[in-house]
Amino acid sequence: MTFLLLCVSNQVSVGNDTLNDLCEKLSKEGVRISPHGLNERFSKHAVSFLRQIFLYLLNSVKFETQAIHTCFFSRIRILDSTSFALLRSYSSYRGSTKSGVKIQLEYDILSGEILLIEVQEGRWSDVAFSKETTGTIKEKALLVRDLGNHAIDIFSDILTKNAYFLSRLKTNINVYRIWENAFEPVNLEEETNHLMPGESLQLNDVYFKI
Repeated sequence: MTFLLLCVSNQVSVGNDTLNDLCEKLSKEGVRISPHGLNERFSKHAVSFLRQIFLYLLNSVKFETQAIHTCFFSRIRILDSTSFALLRSYSSYRGSTKSGVKIQLEYDILSGEILLIEVQEGRWSDVAFSKETTGTIKEKALLVRDLGNHAIDIFSDILTKNAYFLSRLKTNINVYRIWENAFEPVNLEEETNHLMPGESLQLNDVYFKI
């Protein structure tokens, strides 16, 4: 427990404090250990221990959600990621320009459950990760994606599973409808300029093309 508190306490900076400083703080808690002995504690076993603690806490928590009056969608899955730079010493985690890490998290807003969480190298794209998770899509699920996860082939795969997606369109995506046996471009600005705030418009039988 003392080692866990040492790693997560707001009053301790494991990444910046020296081993002597950490040992001094431990001594105030009644724990006597040499700097060499403490250094040996920071091992792959410590990483595994902290990972298990994190996963245990994550699986023990259900987030409160506001009531959603729907009986249609089986799940509303929201996937997003966050990334940040690391020190150069963490060279095994490659970012776009230097060391970096990315965390992917998917959340079901209906049940309040976290469906997955994964730590990746910062250089991996969100689209590539989305493609890896299409096998978990169930019928009547709604997948909410931002532009970082935007890919036509992924959306096509979602539809073949009788599921649904919600996403903004990229600027290089054109929308077409069939008119007199030919594809006719749809001007979305003209189609939607009459809408009032909060209103929506449904376009049936449209096609997307880059």
